[in-house]
Amino acid sequence: MPFLLMDAITCCFRSVPSYAMLGIPKHEEAPPTPQHPLSAMGDACSRMDLTAIHQILLMTHYKDDEGTNELSFQEWNQQMKDMLEAQKRGDLAFRDKDLRSAMDCHSQIMSFKFVSIS
Repeated sequence: MPFLLMDAITCCFRSVPSYAMLGIPKHEEAPPTPQHPLSAMGDACSRMDLTAIHQILLMTHYKDDEGTNELSFQEWNQQMKDMLEAQKRGDLAFRDKDLRSAMDCHSQIMSFKFVSIS
């Protein structure tokens, strides 16, 4: 008998939308937003046309790669070596109770600029 009751309830839910059973008025769906025409760059990107993208960048004199402020890996690696060396000197000075040298070394560590490598 319980299965018959479940079949009847399931049948009701299939034939009547839940918003109607709850007395909620159905809202009309919003009209789709109008599509704006793509720019030349947008069109080239949507087609994944690297040649067209390259041509657009050349025509617009795109020069993002010039004068970059990022460190090269070698410069970053040397900076990390210098920082670790300063830390070692500071730790040794602290162990030897040379507090002025320890503070100078650890201040030097804090002055290093950390730049991410892309």
